[in-house]
Amino acid sequence: MSPHRIGDLGVLCDLIAQGVGVALAQGAARAREGVVMRRFTGDPLLGRHLLAVHRDSPLFGARPLLLDLVRAAFEARCVTPG
Repeated sequence: MSPHRIGDLGVLCDLIAQGVGVALAQGAARAREGVVMRRFTGDPLLGRHLLAVHRDSPLFGARPLLLDLVRAAFEARCVTPG
């Protein structure tokens, strides 16, 4: 069996319900008929976020500041203290 990428959650859930697939999903995803979802325990997954700015953008020179602001916003929203 070869791996495939499917971006449509509805199609993915249909395949899973038919017994021909498994997937990682966002924590906010809802279970559907024929699909069982289980949370991972702990914090087993890491993600990577990218900041993209076009070279011709007036913001191009502000990349370090933008990165600092995005990092601070992410940490304030997503990082658990302690």
